[in-house]
Amino acid sequence: MNLKEKLELLKILLSPWYKYAKRLILLFFIGTCICLPLSEYFAVIIPEKILVALANNRTFAEIFIIAIQYTLLALVFSLTDRGIRDFYFNWKSQEVIQKIEKDIFNNVLKIDQSNFSNPDYLDAYKLTTEEFSKQSVEAFENVFKCISSLIRIFLFGAVITLKGTYIIFFVILFALCATFAQIIWSKVTTNRNIEGVRHRRKIDYIRRLFFDPGVVEDIKISRIYHKLGNIFNDGYQNIIHIEQKYAKSVFGVDSLIVISNISINFIVPLYIALNIINKKLFNISVFSTLLIASDALKSTLNEFGWWSAKISQEINYAQQIKSFFGFDSQIETSNAGDQLPEGNIEVQLKNISFQYPGSNFEVNIDNLKINKGEKIAIVGDNGAGKSTLIKLLLRLYDLNGGDIYLNNKNIKEYAVQSIRKSIGYVPQKPMIYAIRIKDYIDMNGDDDNQIHQLLEYFDFKEKPEKVLTKEFEEDGTVLSEGNKQILALTRVLKKDYGLLLLDEPSSALDPIKEEKMINLIESISTTTIIIAHRLSAIKNFDQIFVMENGRVIESGKHQELIDQKGKYYQMYSVQSKRYQ
Repeated sequence: MNLKEKLELLKILLSPWYKYAKRLILLFFIGTCICLPLSEYFAVIIPEKILVALANNRTFAEIFIIAIQYTLLALVFSLTDRGIRDFYFNWKSQEVIQKIEKDIFNNVLKIDQSNFSNPDYLDAYKLTTEEFSKQSVEAFENVFKCISSLIRIFLFGAVITLKGTYIIFFVILFALCATFAQIIWSKVTTNRNIEGVRHRRKIDYIRRLFFDPGVVEDIKISRIYHKLGNIFNDGYQNIIHIEQKYAKSVFGVDSLIVISNISINFIVPLYIALNIINKKLFNISVFSTLLIASDALKSTLNEFGWWSAKISQEINYAQQIKSFFGFDSQIETSNAGDQLPEGNIEVQLKNISFQYPGSNFEVNIDNLKINKGEKIAIVGDNGAGKSTLIKLLLRLYDLNGGDIYLNNKNIKEYAVQSIRKSIGYVPQKPMIYAIRIKDYIDMNGDDDNQIHQLLEYFDFKEKPEKVLTKEFEEDGTVLSEGNKQILALTRVLKKDYGLLLLDEPSSALDPIKEEKMINLIESISTTTIIIAHRLSAIKNFDQIFVMENGRVIESGKHQELIDQKGKYYQMYSVQSKRYQ
């Protein structure tokens, strides 16, 4: 990796600060690169000034004034640096971290759904969420710390050189060894962490499962714990193997750092002692200044090596973070198309074919047309491709072949967000979030009265101000699966969408509430596609399509399909026997 590439990667980490905290950059430079070096410089020369005054037979009062002047200068500059950090950097950095994490979430929303079946994307996402904000903050600090270290190296080096000794060369030599070792250490540890990402993801997967009370309940009953334990154990065994793999390299680097630091402490005093014995140094003020300045120079060189190594490490992380933001998206970024007109939507599928990435299952439909305002049901075996069809209409995925038309225009000609704003969707298992019931339903500032009416219609008991889940609120509510479906239905039925896509919306509803739902859907004029397994609920629909192995094998009204005595007749007969 050449210098230009490294700077480009470093720019990825630093750009949020330029974007969201320009004033902080200036203040941090003043504190870290001006105030801190001056503070340490004045602190280093205090002993020399006192000893020189003592040698010149100054009174204690005069020596005290000299000491207090330099001490106050050191204090003022040091406190200015600390004040910038404590009163501005600490809270402003949290604001920048918030922006970074929002940028990550926004990028996820721009990623095509197909990437979520790609392990490389999931690894990149985990690394980015874990490291981007952390490495960005550290890179911001470390760049300024490196600049500050260089300024202090110059100041302390000048102090030592002006005393006419060559001790500076010993300090620099051993400090460079330590710096070299620290840069190697940063590369080794970064490679070790990146290699372990997928295995840590396995461990986190199990952790997430045990945070979900529903999952814990299932594990207790199903005794699947030992199977999940294999995933957990495999993750940790691989992490342990990686740690063992890199142990020799890490120890070698650590040894070089320790040897370099201890060697400076060994060589510097001996060198000064030799000069005193040989009468080249006899002034006590020079002796103290050399000892303090050389120690400060050593520490600063070590710091420079450490910060440089950290920046090198952060650049390696930035390379992985860059890959996360570089995943290809053809669908979610296509917002330059036409707006879908208001009103009911006509749907037509022509010769479509689709396969999920890495799957052998394929959906193939030659021709399927749904007129405006029609109520359509799609039925069939599990895994027949019914839900996949819904996802294609929402353009979560693009077809491998054929075309989908909305109002006689290819779906690709519309802006994606325009499509989704015009379609009301209820998934098989509605997602519930830790927000108020009212906020969950009312995303567009709709009429509260309509929300109350719908909730009352479905005999929903909880108040709209109640918070869903007990994640953050002790008095939050935990809903049954049926009530979750009622909320999801209320969310789409309160608004005039052009198309409703309902994927088994009544699977957890009792028969009375399911009947209410069907009556409400039949009473509105919106084009509706419903996936259903309870066939008695869809008897009055305009058309029923039967899917099997990704294809539509039968279509027609209820009685027409019964008369055909095919797949639909078989399914309906099995269900109807239960009610005889």
